[in-house]
Amino acid sequence: MVRMDPYIRNLRAKIGHDLVKAPAAGVVVRDEGGRVLLVRRADDGTWGIPGGWAGPGENVTLTAVREAREETGWDVEITGLLGVYSEPEHMRLTYPNGDMAEFVNVIFEGRAVTHHGGFDDETLEVRFFAPEELPEIRATDAWPVRDAVSDAPRPFVR
Repeated sequence: MVRMDPYIRNLRAKIGHDLVKAPAAGVVVRDEGGRVLLVRRADDGTWGIPGGWAGPGENVTLTAVREAREETGWDVEITGLLGVYSEPEHMRLTYPNGDMAEFVNVIFEGRAVTHHGGFDDETLEVRFFAPEELPEIRATDAWPVRDAVSDAPRPFVR
C-alpha cells in the first residue's frame, strides 16, 4: 500500500476532495553514453523517472536531486530544465490504493555522477536504458522521457 505524505493528507483535508493537485519535481538522468536512468516502482511495477512531491520549505531543484538519490542510489548533477508538465490528462495518477493526484511537475535534465548503491523501498529496480530500448513508461513520465531523448528545443511546457 502506498503511504501518502502527511503534507498531502493535510492538503486533501483542506481542499475538501480526494483529487490533490500538488507540486512535484523529477529528473531525467543520463549517463556518459546517453542512456536514461529509470526506476521500477514498488507500488505498481511501472517504469519511470525518479521524482516526487516537493515538500514544504523545499525548492524543486532540491526535490529532484533528493528523490534521485533516494530512489536510485545515484547523486545527480542538474544540467538544465527540461520543462514543466501540468496537463491534467497526462499528469493524473491513481495509486493502487485508490488515492488520486494531479501533478504540476517540474522536470530537470541531469547526469549521473556518483553511485552510492541501494535505494528506498519505493523502488524495485534501477536500470539505465538506451533511448531506442526504453520499456513502457508510466503515463506521468512518458512525455518527459520522450522530450528528453528528442532534439527539440527546451524547455517544454505541457
